Amino acid sequence: MSSGGWEVVGKNKKDRTNGKPTKLTKAEKKKFIENAPKVEDFLPLSQVKTLYDNLDSNKENKKPAKEKENKTRENEEKKRQQKQQQQQQQAEKKKQEPKEKPPKTIKEALNAINAEEFSNILATGRLQFPEAPLIWLKDLAAYLNIKIPIEKEDATFSGKPKDYPLSIVPKSVSSTMEKAITMAGQQTAQLFYEITLTTMATDMVKGIAVVGHKIFLQLLARLNPEMTVTNIPKLVSVRNSYQNRKAIGLSLLWALSQAGKKDLAIGLKVWHEVMSPLLATKSYANYVVQILNDLVFGHESVQDLDPDLYLNIIEDTYSGKFNIPLTVGREIDVSIEKLRSILFKNKSINYSKFFEILIGKISQKINPSHRDELVKALAACIVTDIHCLSTWRSLYPKNLYQSNLLLTYIDGRWDTLHLHLKTKTFKETLSFFQSTNEKWKRGKEESLANSCTKSCKVVFGCALSIARCPLDTTSNDIDIIRYGRSSIRRHIRNDPFSVARLTFILLRKRFFSFSILKAILKKMTASTDKKFPWKRGSILLLLLIGAILAYDCQKHGSFEASDTGKLLRNSGVTAQTQKLWSTTKVYGSKLAETIERSSPEYYKAAVDFCTPYSKLGVDLYLVTRNFSIRLYNNVATYIEKNGPVVHQTIEHYLPGIIEEINKQSIRGLEFVKTYSSIAAEKITENFCFGCQWLKTNVFVGKLSPENLQNYANKAIDVTQTYASQTYDWVYEKVQSFSKVS
Repeated sequence: MSSGGWEVVGKNKKDRTNGKPTKLTKAEKKKFIENAPKVEDFLPLSQVKTLYDNLDSNKENKKPAKEKENKTRENEEKKRQQKQQQQQQQAEKKKQEPKEKPPKTIKEALNAINAEEFSNILATGRLQFPEAPLIWLKDLAAYLNIKIPIEKEDATFSGKPKDYPLSIVPKSVSSTMEKAITMAGQQTAQLFYEITLTTMATDMVKGIAVVGHKIFLQLLARLNPEMTVTNIPKLVSVRNSYQNRKAIGLSLLWALSQAGKKDLAIGLKVWHEVMSPLLATKSYANYVVQILNDLVFGHESVQDLDPDLYLNIIEDTYSGKFNIPLTVGREIDVSIEKLRSILFKNKSINYSKFFEILIGKISQKINPSHRDELVKALAACIVTDIHCLSTWRSLYPKNLYQSNLLLTYIDGRWDTLHLHLKTKTFKETLSFFQSTNEKWKRGKEESLANSCTKSCKVVFGCALSIARCPLDTTSNDIDIIRYGRSSIRRHIRNDPFSVARLTFILLRKRFFSFSILKAILKKMTASTDKKFPWKRGSILLLLLIGAILAYDCQKHGSFEASDTGKLLRNSGVTAQTQKLWSTTKVYGSKLAETIERSSPEYYKAAVDFCTPYSKLGVDLYLVTRNFSIRLYNNVATYIEKNGPVVHQTIEHYLPGIIEEINKQSIRGLEFVKTYSSIAAEKITENFCFGCQWLKTNVFVGKLSPENLQNYANKAIDVTQTYASQTYDWVYEKVQSFSKVS
């Protein structure tokens, strides 16, 4: 550098190799080991010994791999043997311990629950979570679900008592449940009800038993039914979520219906808000209608039903907003009929205002079933509260269509309704309607032209239907009114006289109820006397005849000497009766002899069968006769004893009345006797004429008496032959069977 020029800085080839590690030869390694420091020079003797011991042990560990493999195999075999011994011991223990059989029914599962254990769950929950009562209730419900593992139980418990399954829960268990609900408080119980309803549905999706949830839901609904309707939107949401799963949907409906078993109003509200939309679903319609039926027939004694609930229910069932299957129509009618009868037991309803509400709901546009039910309710209002008639009178001019329907209904069921209607007030109401109609009729005839403008305004203001058009309207008039405003304008331009014609038709529509009013008034003014009691009258007449006959026989000493016997003898009735009796005896004896001769077995059987009954009849006749005679003698003795006193009293206060009665009675008897003899002669004459006519015109040829007698004889012979053959066949069969046995 001192020369001031550039110099090359770097290493030569020899220097470059010095940086790389070089391998030592064996001689160099041996020399390095000999010159290297030893361990003994630095460490104490004790440490050196331990170091060499460790080296020896490491050498021993480095044995062949075969020995290690043999040892591991031996260890694995020992472990397997130990496991097998443990499994055998566990199997023997299981065999020795008896297996608990799972319960087959809910009742068995509930009876197997340990009440103390169930109560301890509540106590433990209170200690661990004193400020979280919801956890207590959840633990109790979970315990019941585990202890009642019944999964295939009917979702609605059909065929079981109405309180099932809560009715079969042991008292000790149910008291613990009630205690937990009471301690939890109203707000927590409400929250638990909603959570349990949702949890039941989700557990059913998972296939978990939910009987415990159902028991808790049933108990909550019974203790406090109001919690069911506190959160209606929540219930509707749960229903919509699981509506496509029938088992879950039915379980939800069952749980929601439990509150109605204690409170009808809450049950109907839940039915209206939550269940009624399911009427359009075939899978749920029958059960929803059954719930309604159980509600109304389970609360027949309720007397505070709200009219709004009734109107909501009939709107759900009859308005047509739900496409209800026809198979449940009859059951709905029965339920609504019962619901209406419950409604009209409520004495706190203002029926006049309710009548006004009902009549305002009726129109030609509503469903016919809905309209008919509203008309029935109107009639029930009139029957229940007489003040509804005055309300009807005030509403009549503006509600002619509704009044026509109500009058038609009353006319059709007058036989039952007139027993409950206040006849006088109702008649006054009908008279008011009739006078109003007559005023309208006179006004129409006198001022038909003056009312054209007004009627035309009515026509132009609405499109009228003529479903109940008067009989004197033509088809052209019907078309005019049916097709509305434009057709009416066009028809008026073409025919100027049609204005008067249309006005006449519209005014005539006010008199549709005139004939019905006349019919009802005619029924009301008709005689209301009941039908003559023919049965009682016949018995009294027979008793009266018997008393007169007995008095006549006692007075004259015998029947032959009595006036009745003389009358019968003189008129020829006695002779004819004796002749008829003798003829009957002769033919009766001949018939008996014939039967005894032809079939003695049947005759003997008939005699044996009839003899005791004949004796019983004779004895009964003798007892009745003796009792009647004794009774008559007692009455006659009483009359004979007190008769003179009564006679003197009557003569004292009404002198000559008894003689006058005797004279009139004798005159009446003579009158009856005379005309009776004439009637008997006429009857005998006509009877003989009829017999002769039958003999000459009917009983001739094949129907002659001789041929009829021959037919009868042949029939008797054939019957006797078949009977004897049947008897012989049966006898042979019996003998053959007896020989075989």
